[in-house]
Amino acid sequence: MSIDDVMVSQLDGGGERCAVCGKSVAGSSGYTRIKFEEQMVALCCPLCLKTFQQNPLEFVRRQNTQAEVHAIFDLLRPKPVTQ
Repeated sequence: MSIDDVMVSQLDGGGERCAVCGKSVAGSSGYTRIKFEEQMVALCCPLCLKTFQQNPLEFVRRQNTQAEVHAIFDLLRPKPVTQ
């Protein structure tokens, strides 16, 4: 799964995703959630935890970028017309 795939799945309402590979970790699924620099990061498996620990800042930055893109798309999404 590429970063573009992860971003699209989140924009489509994919919910919480692993910061490393993008798999869904919504609800109680997933391997663990850790706090890094005052931010919670969800991870789906031990391999993703190990990968995250090797370069956590890269994955936190990616996660923040995805959140910003999601917020922009929410602003651009057409709002229902009320009568």
